[in-house]
Amino acid sequence: MQATDKAALFEKIFYATKDRVFGFTKKILQDDSKVQDCMQQCYMKLWESLDRIDTEKEMLPLLYTYARNSCIDHLRKNARYVWMEDMGVLTEKMNVENDIEARLRREDTDTEISGLFRQMSSRRRQVFTLVKLNGFSYQEVSEQLNISISTVEKHMHAANKSLSQETTIKLLVCLFITQTLQ
Repeated sequence: MQATDKAALFEKIFYATKDRVFGFTKKILQDDSKVQDCMQQCYMKLWESLDRIDTEKEMLPLLYTYARNSCIDHLRKNARYVWMEDMGVLTEKMNVENDIEARLRREDTDTEISGLFRQMSSRRRQVFTLVKLNGFSYQEVSEQLNISISTVEKHMHAANKSLSQETTIKLLVCLFITQTLQ
């Protein structure tokens, strides 16, 4: 087929089918710029195969097939980008939810620890703070508070008994932060 004949045949097919192919493609992709990209690919494929196909038959089914395949290719290529954008949004939402959950857990823990700490007598609280937070020995606390070493030991034993190991660690962290801020 000669170039001028091929161009005239292509032009005739293009103007006869472009609106219907556009509508067909628009149903799949919705975005006009994406539709135009797929239509361009569709008609490029038609141009490349124009010498090999029977142009006497109806061209619309063939163009629909080209358009559908082009749309599918486009959707496959862009699916990973859409997925990554969706994952970014999902991750952001999860981080916000995790931050809220963590803050609520911290508030619950702070309330629990404060309650346990308040249940101790003032002397026991004082002994516990001096030993655990300030790092004084039992001997040093005994001398500082003018109480016996066995009294310091009893206060520490009772304090440790009322607090689990995990709670003790949390309490020490809270006390350290509180004293650092003062």
